[in-house]
Amino acid sequence: MNAQNLNQIVVLRSTNEKGIAKTFIRITIDGINTECYLGYLVPKDHWDDDKKKCLKSYPQYKKVNKTLKQVRRELNAHFLVLSKKGTVTAEGLKRAYKGEPSLEEVTAQEIAEKKSKTLLNVTDAFISDFKEMVEAGLRSDGRLNHWKTNRSVICEFASFYFKSEDIPLHLIRADFAEKLYHYLTVKRKDFMNDDTHKRRKINLSEVTAKKRVKDIKQLIQLAENQSLIEKNPCKWFSTSGGELEVLPLELDEVERIYRKPMQIDRLEEVRDLFIFQCFTGFAYQEIRELTKENIVYVGIDREPWLMRARGKTNVNEMVPLLPIAVEILAKYGNHPYCQINNKLLPVDTNTRYNGYLKEIGAICGITRELKTHLARHTFADIMLNVCDIPLEDVSKMLGHKSIRTTMKYCRVRKERIARNMKIAADRLFGTQSSFRLNSVA
Repeated sequence: MNAQNLNQIVVLRSTNEKGIAKTFIRITIDGINTECYLGYLVPKDHWDDDKKKCLKSYPQYKKVNKTLKQVRRELNAHFLVLSKKGTVTAEGLKRAYKGEPSLEEVTAQEIAEKKSKTLLNVTDAFISDFKEMVEAGLRSDGRLNHWKTNRSVICEFASFYFKSEDIPLHLIRADFAEKLYHYLTVKRKDFMNDDTHKRRKINLSEVTAKKRVKDIKQLIQLAENQSLIEKNPCKWFSTSGGELEVLPLELDEVERIYRKPMQIDRLEEVRDLFIFQCFTGFAYQEIRELTKENIVYVGIDREPWLMRARGKTNVNEMVPLLPIAVEILAKYGNHPYCQINNKLLPVDTNTRYNGYLKEIGAICGITRELKTHLARHTFADIMLNVCDIPLEDVSKMLGHKSIRTTMKYCRVRKERIARNMKIAADRLFGTQSSFRLNSVA
């Protein structure tokens, strides 16, 4: 048998508009080649195409070049082992490097089935169905974007852990969720440092990472429900706990923001929107979509209410409009944006909204970072602890499916307990501090 020769060469593929390319290694044996994705993104301007390595002008050149050198060594080692057993093919070497069974160990039908059963297949089908629900008005664009972000996370993890562009379902083991969680909280920043998108360079907080893992667990469970896998290997990974308590703004802080004159129109608009949220409890996505059809007049007195199904839960939010909210709606009734787009309020993008809120916080002397969702927590706190509205009513106004969710939004304060206990003491003991059974019987 003639000795076989192995040739390896690193190539760049799929360069995007930012000049970032994917790295592949081309394996050639006996004139037949195949390519293996290495899971790295490299700026093409910092690549030496003659020497097939990163230039020193690239900050991470040592790390990338070291990895490429290690890949070549591993391929050579696999080639030597396989050559002792018989003829080696480029595809066989690639599969050995990736830890997949050889072509001789599985039938062509099994290979096709395994390739078709991937996590992205399940994800894309789910997103497609979800998009149809959005178009039917049953779900929100915000939740759709959330699931698209989950898809991006799956692609990241496929590149990082599986050195692939997708994750075959049969390769998902019991430690998958744990590995994903570890990647999101510890490894993500280092792996994504080649990406020029600032927000994607950071490690996620434990709470956010658990939410991502929880969503991806849901997709794996969907694969089990569709009989694509026998069972969900991540079923017992706990994504509960670790919830951070969001402290609402104090009422005097809300008043300070409301009464502070703003010298710039864009800041005044965002300030008004934030105050509107503080007194209606509507989330960013909901106030962005509000139209005149969402104002409903209730009862003999024709009191104005805001009613809208939350895209996240599909539960109706029903909030009677307080005078301050009515005032803000009237203020922007003739705003050009509202007139053109048939909206109640001129809501900017979420990124700009939160960015302007930081400026407003500094102007008003608020030491905490203002964010759109903080207004929703503040509304819940005001309704429960200041206005003594029952928790069940607050839950309905927030559009929650469960009161348990509402309890995460508004903690019962000592002041509320003290007021209610004073009422209880008056009823039970009266002014003479003596127990009066008949008065409460």
